[in-house]
Amino acid sequence: MLDKVHPNMLCRLCLEPQLKEAFDFGEVPLGNNLQHSQNEAMHLDQFRLNIMQCKRCGHFQLGQSVAKELLYATNYTYLSGVGQAFLCHIQDYVNWIKKTCHLHKNALVLDIGSNDGTCLSVFKQKGFRVLGIDPAELPASIANKKNIPTVNDFFNSKTANKLIQDYGFVDLVTSQNVLAHVENLRETFENIYKILKPNGYFVFEVGYFHEVLRSKCFDTIY
Repeated sequence: MLDKVHPNMLCRLCLEPQLKEAFDFGEVPLGNNLQHSQNEAMHLDQFRLNIMQCKRCGHFQLGQSVAKELLYATNYTYLSGVGQAFLCHIQDYVNWIKKTCHLHKNALVLDIGSNDGTCLSVFKQKGFRVLGIDPAELPASIANKKNIPTVNDFFNSKTANKLIQDYGFVDLVTSQNVLAHVENLRETFENIYKILKPNGYFVFEVGYFHEVLRSKCFDTIY
């Protein structure tokens, strides 16, 4: 039986066990799990959403983790291609990577948490080979329909080995707003290192919590 939730006892960055609570939003339903009716939405499972801060390194993280299968492999409805601001940002992001990383013409780009293939579509337009991996069925299926090859699965040691076997080592690994949702960062970085070519690049984006607090964007915490 799937354990729906468990407490996070260690800091995800430095593994320090001394965490203190900073915020508590109470019991809330899962983000991006949109329903077809108000009645369905009102009867969703709710989970405690509290923010902890590491006493050693200052890192902020969730106090509870919901099973990743519930978060992403059931009814994850967010599509990265629907926001115009994000589309403009991705154009700048890809142009910056192309200018900075000096990728060769036939370079292979892997996007972890590739969603509907929005970012990879821009890389493909620039002439690169692309590959996505995402556990959410809806966005992954949309990406594949757009001819953005996407593996509908979680990125872990098993899938990293399978990707290497099927596609070879990659020149660039990228991700946007994914690492904040990863429990075992060390394992994820090890698998990224495994799948990259010796002179490959890893470029990622995460939210800056200082700006979340300054701008009061509490709705980005989920």
